[in-house]
Amino acid sequence: MAKGREKMDLKKIIDKKDQAAQYMIDEITHICKTFEKRGPGSKGEHQACEYAAKQMKEKHKGAIVFIGSNSALRVTENRCAYCSSKSAIIAMSKSFAVDWGKYGIRSNCVLPGMIKTDRWEKNPDFYKNVPSRFTPLGDVAVGEDVADAVWYFARHARNTTGAELVVDGGIIDLDSVAQNRQSQRLD
Repeated sequence: MAKGREKMDLKKIIDKKDQAAQYMIDEITHICKTFEKRGPGSKGEHQACEYAAKQMKEKHKGAIVFIGSNSALRVTENRCAYCSSKSAIIAMSKSFAVDWGKYGIRSNCVLPGMIKTDRWEKNPDFYKNVPSRFTPLGDVAVGEDVADAVWYFARHARNTTGAELVVDGGIIDLDSVAQNRQSQRLD
C-alpha cells in the first residue's frame, strides 16, 4: 500500500453511492410532487427543470436527466402526439445544455425502448418472440438498464451535455433488423 493511502473500503464506496442515489431520489421526488398537477407533455418537464436549475445555478453544478423514449427518433404509425412530445424533450434538453452550461449544469436524455415489466409475465404468448424479432441483441431492457443510463448521466458524465443515450437493444434500427431477419429466413 502506498504511503499516505488508506486501504480502499468497498463497503464505504457502496454506501456513499447509495447515499448519493437516495439524495437524488429524494430531490427528484420533491420536484415531481411539486409539479405532478401540471399535466403531461413537455410543459411539466420544462417547469420542473426551471425550478431545479435555480438551485443548481447557486451551486454552479448539476445534472438534469430526462427520460424520454426512443419514439423521439423512431416514429410509429398513429402515434404523432406521443412521438412529437418525446422529440420536444430532446430539443428542450439540448436547449438547457446550451443555456445552462455556463452555470455548470449538464442536460441529457435517456431514450428507452421496450422495457420488461410485469405485463411480460401476464402475457407470455404475446411477448415470447419480441426480443428475437425486434432487437439485434435479442433482448429487451429491464428497469435497471434505464437506471444505469440515468446514473451515468447524473453522476459520471461530467463532460457530456446535450446528448441522448438510447437503451433499446438496437431496436432504433428496426428496418435493418427486420430486413436481416427476413434474409435469414430466405437463406
